[in-house]
Amino acid sequence: RMQEDAALLDATMVVGVRFASSMITQGVSEMVAWGTAVGPDQD
Repeated sequence: RMQEDAALLDATMVVGVRFASSMITQGVSEMVAWGTAVGPDQD
C-alpha cells in the first residue's frame, strides 16, 4: 500500500522506511510503517 500511495503522488520510490509494532492487548498487535516518497528531480 505504501508504494501505491507514493504512486498517487507521482513518486518513483519510498526511502527511509521504518517499522514499529506494539501489543495492544493479549493476542492483538498494531504494526505501523512509514517512509518518504521521492520522485524524479524537477530541475
